[in-house]
Amino acid sequence: MTSARNLTYESLLMVSDPMAVEPYRLRSRLPGDARVNVVDMSALSRGKSQLEDPIQFDVAQGSKATDVLWTQLVTPVCVSELVIRLLSEYEISGWSTYPVEVFDPAGNLLLNYRGLAVTGAVCDTVLPYMLQGELQASIVMGLPTIGTLLLTSLRNEDIYIAASCLLIYGVLLVAGNLIADISLAILDPRVRFS
Repeated sequence: MTSARNLTYESLLMVSDPMAVEPYRLRSRLPGDARVNVVDMSALSRGKSQLEDPIQFDVAQGSKATDVLWTQLVTPVCVSELVIRLLSEYEISGWSTYPVEVFDPAGNLLLNYRGLAVTGAVCDTVLPYMLQGELQASIVMGLPTIGTLLLTSLRNEDIYIAASCLLIYGVLLVAGNLIADISLAILDPRVRFS
């Protein structure tokens, strides 16, 4: 039996995988200009601000409500009461919630959802979009690299700059692999084109 801090993995409840089905993908009911003036989504999703009134979300796409509902942007993320209960029961820290209202495609309110904010120092520097530690090094050393540009564009929800950064990363990856393959073919006599 594997356990950590009284956590037995055999007794965990099944939390549905948001990518296993076509989950609901949400969009905010806030008008485009109100998002900047009323709610700072970046600060809210990192737990640095709180709301009294709930943010309302409509379903933009998908066919099923799951325990984790993503929005069309990087943040925010809505989670079910099951996820909140599991986080609380097993004393997992580094998170907070804020009020949300999620409406299904028919306009009915889906109960028991909260906005999830990941708090703590790790949230400011660690994103799933990091490649090979370049982002950490550029932040620590204060270097203006494409990694910091990508991080800034994700925080500001600037999808075009973020997509351009990822395109540049992809082109550099393909070019690097091509150069490595050609160099290996030239330098190693055991590897030849056939």
